Amino acid sequence: MRTTRAQFSDALRTAKRNAEEIEVATIILGELLANACEHGKLPVGVELRASRDAFTLVVTDEGYDITRPAFRHPNSLRGRGFEIIEALGAKITLSSRPRSRVEVRLPFAP
Repeated sequence: MRTTRAQFSDALRTAKRNAEEIEVATIILGELLANACEHGKLPVGVELRASRDAFTLVVTDEGYDITRPAFRHPNSLRGRGFEIIEALGAKITLSSRPRSRVEVRLPFAP
C-alpha cells in the first residue's frame, strides 16, 4: 500500500498539485484503500484520471455488494470513511456490479 500512496502522490506532484491538495487526496486514497481491504475482496485496483475539469480517483475490488449505510449511528465506525471523504469536499459515486467500484471526484480542479 505504501508504494501505491507514493505513486499517487508523485502523479499529483507531476500534475502540479500543491502540498495541501496532495495531502487531502492521499487521505481520501487511504480511506478508500482501507475500505476495499476491509470490506471488499482482493485484488484492489487504483486509477487516477485527469480530465479538463476534474481529477477522479477510482478504486475497484472483486467484491460486488458495496453499499453506503443509509444512517450511521454516531458510535458506529461503519460509513465513517465516506463522511470523511465528503467532509474534505470530494464527491462519491458507488457501483457494485460486476465488481465494487468507488469513484471520487477530488476537491480541486486540474
